[in-house]
Amino acid sequence: YGATLAAMVVTGIADGIAQGSLFGMTSNLPTRYTSALVSGTAGSGVLVNLLRLLSKGIVPQTERGLRASSYIYFAVATAVCLACIFVFSRLLPRLPVMSFHGLGVKDTDRVLIEDANNSGWEDSSHAGSRAGGKGWEA
Repeated sequence: YGATLAAMVVTGIADGIAQGSLFGMTSNLPTRYTSALVSGTAGSGVLVNLLRLLSKGIVPQTERGLRASSYIYFAVATAVCLACIFVFSRLLPRLPVMSFHGLGVKDTDRVLIEDANNSGWEDSSHAGSRAGGKGWEA
């Protein structure tokens, strides 16, 4: 019981931080984006309940079936969470609307990334391949 209660506290805190961060980020955007975030949050509650109903409905109501439905539910939920993390960290900052409102990847970030990629470190298989060097000789 204690472990379950502790897990609920941790997930509640994480949810509060995540939602606060998202609403804080959208406060820099026009109000239609905040409305979309609220609608998406409401829609996610409906989808979670539908997912649970479907995962319980497609398996027999035995102990083994209920365990399988739990595995299905948490596998789908994990996949959705991972997809959201990917979209939030990789795709969202590159959208033109985010750059327009100052929340996207900035040119200075790109320069820093390029500088890190071109830091001068080379492994021996590519030695001499830059700036007119011979490299890749047969």
